[in-house]
Amino acid sequence: VQALNNILQVQNSQDKLQNIGFLNTQKTRLLTKEQQIKIQRSYQYFLANRPYIWEEQAVQEVVRIWRHNQSKNTNLIFTNLANCSSIYALRKFRQKSNIKNIYCDSSSAYLLIDSTMISDGETKYKNSQPIRNQTNRMILIQEVLLDAIDCISSQHFYVPTCLKDIKSVSYTH
Repeated sequence: VQALNNILQVQNSQDKLQNIGFLNTQKTRLLTKEQQIKIQRSYQYFLANRPYIWEEQAVQEVVRIWRHNQSKNTNLIFTNLANCSSIYALRKFRQKSNIKNIYCDSSSAYLLIDSTMISDGETKYKNSQPIRNQTNRMILIQEVLLDAIDCISSQHFYVPTCLKDIKSVSYTH
């Protein structure tokens, strides 16, 4: 468990540094056409513009609202979680509060594939939530073993093909 805590701290530090480097549309316009195409094909650029914090904040807010309005018969089910720190936080919350009716699932894609396996331009892997790095994948596997993930789904909620821009292999559309 301490090893997982240490990995999560390192991962969150790396993400903060990565988020500082966001490229906005105005900065992108200053680049050459070739540089713009390279960025549009970059899976790392795609990831940088979908930070972990979005999922973390959403999970925290839903738990806050649920706790405030909790009914003994109401289950809270999180689907398609991809961020290991969100799942870790849910597991810790369940342990601390001894609440049994909070569940989460993650997709098999997040357990089988990581961002290092995705080449630039392979837009078929464009997901919402995105497929994260190898550290995230390894921690998700550990969370399965620790019973933090209640279900592994096939994840049929995906980014539509029209947004994957397969012909131009661009992540920016």
